[in-house]
Amino acid sequence: MRTAVIEVRGIVQGVGFRPFVYNKAKELGIKGYVQNRGTKVRIVAQGERIDEFIKEIEKGTPLSRINDLSVEFVEMDEFSEFEIRKSEFDISDGFLPADVAICEECIEDITNETRFKGYWATSCVNCGPRFTIIEEIPYDRERTSMRDFPMCKDCRREYEDPLNRRFHAQTIACEKCGPKLRLLDREGREIKGDVIKKVAELLKKGYFVAIKGIGGFHIAGIPERADELRRRLRRPRQPFALMATMKMIEELVEVSEKEREWLFSPVRPIVIMKKRGRGEFLGISHLHTLGIMLPYTGLHHLLFQHLDTPLIMTSANEPGEPMIKDEKEALEKLGHICDFFLIHNRRIVNRCDDSVVRINNGVPLYLRMSRGLAPAKIEVRWRSDLKILALGAELNGSVCIYKDGSCYISQYLGHVRNYDVMRYLEETVDFMMRVTQIHPEVIAHDLHPAFLTTRYAKELSQKFQAERIEVQHHIAHVASLMAEGTDEIVALASDGVGYSPEGIWGGEVFVNFHRYGGLMKVRMPGGDLATRYPSRMVAGILYDVLSEEELRDLLKDLYFPRGEREIDVVMRQLERDVNVVMTSSTGRVLDATAALLGICNERTYEGEPAMSLEAFAHYGNAENVELPVEIKNGILDTRMILLGAYEALKEGKKREDIAAAVHKALAEGFSEIMFEASEKSGIKITGMSGGVALNSIIPRIIKERMEREGRKFILNKLVPPGDGGISFGQCIYVVMMNEDR
Repeated sequence: MRTAVIEVRGIVQGVGFRPFVYNKAKELGIKGYVQNRGTKVRIVAQGERIDEFIKEIEKGTPLSRINDLSVEFVEMDEFSEFEIRKSEFDISDGFLPADVAICEECIEDITNETRFKGYWATSCVNCGPRFTIIEEIPYDRERTSMRDFPMCKDCRREYEDPLNRRFHAQTIACEKCGPKLRLLDREGREIKGDVIKKVAELLKKGYFVAIKGIGGFHIAGIPERADELRRRLRRPRQPFALMATMKMIEELVEVSEKEREWLFSPVRPIVIMKKRGRGEFLGISHLHTLGIMLPYTGLHHLLFQHLDTPLIMTSANEPGEPMIKDEKEALEKLGHICDFFLIHNRRIVNRCDDSVVRINNGVPLYLRMSRGLAPAKIEVRWRSDLKILALGAELNGSVCIYKDGSCYISQYLGHVRNYDVMRYLEETVDFMMRVTQIHPEVIAHDLHPAFLTTRYAKELSQKFQAERIEVQHHIAHVASLMAEGTDEIVALASDGVGYSPEGIWGGEVFVNFHRYGGLMKVRMPGGDLATRYPSRMVAGILYDVLSEEELRDLLKDLYFPRGEREIDVVMRQLERDVNVVMTSSTGRVLDATAALLGICNERTYEGEPAMSLEAFAHYGNAENVELPVEIKNGILDTRMILLGAYEALKEGKKREDIAAAVHKALAEGFSEIMFEASEKSGIKITGMSGGVALNSIIPRIIKERMEREGRKFILNKLVPPGDGGISFGQCIYVVMMNEDR
């Protein structure tokens, strides 16, 4: 009998695709079967309405994304019915489904009179954990940590009912058969009763509670206790994330339509939004923004039934360490921070932090690509037979695998300077290689010789007899941007630091992968000390343009931990050119401005001085301060910009206006260099990548100039523009250099 064999690739695992196909087949009188074949779905269909059936399949489910659908007609024996067949592990491309926030129907189930009322782990085919519980693919219950919970009779009935939305929902569970909650004190003693209600009462009293979630533990507390939580966590200024209901959110921040869409999306990320008042919630964030998310699990929704205030909801880990996922580790490492522990007995297989999104001038950008967004499979235009493993950057790390035209990027891993994060990266590499079934032929990594990932790349290269390819940090940024849809580009790679053979880069304009120009190299006295204490950058940048006497007088008004004695050391370093690194980093110029204006004297978290400066600039008017933009041979003289800022400060100009003017001067300088590079190369597509692309001011000014000049301007939408997208860029660069190899 004439039979259609249909293969569907894309996001079709863990999104209710097979039950969707089953119900469409029944509706249209189609016979045959649907089967999970790794990370594709095979459908064998017979019937008079096959064409109509295929059109319906192409629409997919709300959570699915179909990248490819192929149909082949063959002759087969006639089937008697349509069925969902048991998964069969085929040659897999290794796609892993990301976690999905609880859906509205399940929220109704836990709040209304149903058998799921009050059950914290309620989910269906359209929602719930995926990646964080998966051990192997294909995604079936027996290959997840849900295998620890055999279904009760009621759950089994719904799981097997094609008309039920929990039909083949791998995470189906209820109070009878599913994971259980327990509340412990810091000594590990159990507290009985309605634990969710009890936790709400404890939070209201000001206690801190470690809450085991989908991908790890959070520390929860009320905003009034932020200062004490900072003391316990040793995070003096880093902003905390808040969790709140929509009504609460609208009282805290200005919410655009796009921000609202992201808040309610299945990802439920932390969304960075502008505060309603400048001086509000300074204990939560000293910036002009707050990072807020809606409740995204049944547990969160049940907890907020007993609360009338937002909650601090920050990842439970010491600074620089991975997110904690196990109860024993939580009690050991968080006992001095948290007073109580709300735990459950569903194993977290894969750690996964909250994703963070910022709508920047109308464009959604990822600050952190994790829960709900990663792991991600990204189809790319370039083809190579190579199997590539890329190890990413040192900060905000991720790993990425290239195979058969697709990139598989991991969740956010953290700062790989830390031993525990390095172990976490190694675990992630093993897991990603196993599920994508690759034996890497190329190991791509950063050019920096001292990175832990560089050493690890050498070990992997020997282990797999693989070629090792070094990819310069900013070239990886450019490559990640080219994956947005272009084979040529004039790109600005702008961030804090990136090693190159010519020194430390961070403000470079490229024509494809060739550096055209950028910021002037300036001195960093003390090397990394200048990133922690940005007053040192003021000294390094202004050393050549102020007399020694005037520079010393200026530095006396700035912060140096050891006062004038340290200023003497810095001046000797500059005079003798000892322990002085040269850098063209945009981040260091912004840091120096923050120190000069007295906005940030010490960096206590990554990017703090530049972000603090942006917060001031947001309330300023750049037109009130005129700063010089001097460019020679494609190089912008940042000494003149900082000198102009210093002179404006002496004239009594507002710090907010000076901050805005420095942003404007840098953006105008970059714009001019990019336009010149575009004119000479004939390339009309321009773009920006790197951490500074997350700044709300500089990309906007550059975009306006490029579009006035008839150029297209793009930003990273597939991956974070910051270091979280470096592993993806490393893969893209290697593929482009070895296309069709």
